[in-house]
Amino acid sequence: MRHLSAGTRRASRPVLLALVLALVASMLTAMPATAAPATSGDVTSPVDTGTYRMSSPQGPRCLPIIMATTWHNGQDLGGAVGNRLYAIADGVVTRAQPDASAGQWITVRHVIDGVTITVGYSHVVSATQYVRVGQRVSQGQRIATMGNTGVSTSPHLHLEVWRGNYGDTLLNPETWFRQQGIDLRANADLITQVKTPSQCRYYAHGTTRIYRTASSSSTVLATVAARTVLTSTPGASSGSFIRVTAGGVTGWAPRANVTPTDDAWTQQHLLGNHDYTGDGVSDVLAVTSGGALLQYPGNRRGGFLPMRQVGSGWTGFDIIATSDFNGDRRADIIGIDPSGRMFLYPGTGRGGFSGRTQIGHGWSSFAHVFAIADLSGDLRTDLIAVDSSGRMFRYPGLGNGRVGARTQIGHGWGAFSHIMAGGDINDDSASDIIAIDSAGRLFVYYANPEGSMNPGQQIGQGWRNVTLVPVGDFNGDGYSDILGINRVTGAAFLYRGDGKGRVGAAIQVGHGWAGFVQVL
Repeated sequence: MRHLSAGTRRASRPVLLALVLALVASMLTAMPATAAPATSGDVTSPVDTGTYRMSSPQGPRCLPIIMATTWHNGQDLGGAVGNRLYAIADGVVTRAQPDASAGQWITVRHVIDGVTITVGYSHVVSATQYVRVGQRVSQGQRIATMGNTGVSTSPHLHLEVWRGNYGDTLLNPETWFRQQGIDLRANADLITQVKTPSQCRYYAHGTTRIYRTASSSSTVLATVAARTVLTSTPGASSGSFIRVTAGGVTGWAPRANVTPTDDAWTQQHLLGNHDYTGDGVSDVLAVTSGGALLQYPGNRRGGFLPMRQVGSGWTGFDIIATSDFNGDRRADIIGIDPSGRMFLYPGTGRGGFSGRTQIGHGWSSFAHVFAIADLSGDLRTDLIAVDSSGRMFRYPGLGNGRVGARTQIGHGWGAFSHIMAGGDINDDSASDIIAIDSAGRLFVYYANPEGSMNPGQQIGQGWRNVTLVPVGDFNGDGYSDILGINRVTGAAFLYRGDGKGRVGAAIQVGHGWAGFVQVL
């Protein structure tokens, strides 16, 4: 290599600097301008131009997900989690709170051209990340981050515009913004709006009663089995009921019993399957005293394929099998360390798990913590926790690896030595809980559409020395099964579910399991 003298190097610096500046200038010229929201006078778009797609419009529609509405109050602007959301004008924050349907929800009241306008932002990452109720915001100020919280199928902003306060006079967002000089459609990077069909096809979510009127106190016209096909007209709803037709009978079904999905994954999810390998069969994990994480893939006949190690360093952790917890339709696990920190380990769908993310703390104070496939009818995995006084709490899964604010759903659970999710024991497309008391009696608690549990029913006895592991459909017959491990002998037994709330006689499927610290 030829070396330059000091004088030559000094003389070269201005030339090199000029070349670098020219290169940077050319790169900046070639790069697109930084995304920014469109502005017209006193109004600004709530999203950056070119970063969203126009999706579900305002008006009647078919349910996109269970517990959604058949009349869409707003305009959906789809995008990516993390996209910036803005105040459309100067105003005051009137809501910044969680909501069962809207997820994390913000409303802002403005006065534009002498008219009070309230704008709603639903499904954001956190309602209080940037604003608080009562806070004054300025036009174009960032107030939230696009997310996927609440009853939502993908990351998007559900945008509502009301004349007056929220709930007064509903306006069409696309039309109102166009009147202000902002074309939401022209500023989108994609238009995916589709024509609303003349008829919707749904399925009964669990055993479903069809009433004469939109009231549970009216006459029951028919009772249909889980997964019965229901048809409906877009927008046909009243309060918490949807007008449906099944088998020639037309009436009103509770919203929590009407779902638009009946695919294989949904059925396996409701059965409580823990399929880590992606083959559609439930698997079992075990932790050794040395902290090794072992995987026993199910063979669809009630037994196991060869075991393999899929992790290490799990000493002291309480591991929770969750099925899908982050919305990617792959089975995940949650780990709680000795200090009570909770971590999510997303499943790869190939038997392994990717890097962990902390999702909580303070969980070491609970006597029992487990995941349940779906307690509220939104097909999202929830967490159930029982404290030392026997109170049971539900932490609703948000479908993105996080949980919402807890709700107490029971008490008196301190009498049980073992409590866990039981899959769908009675085949009604709703998740159940099973528990063993100090006398060794086995109980099942069926979920109800309100997201709580019905009174327990004893379904067995003599379980005092047995550790139960809910494994979903382990033998391929379409019913939730249970794996029982005798803590004295180490023998593993399969108890096949019959879809009627009972389990069959024990069938030994393994031995040598007494040495495991945890089986899940």
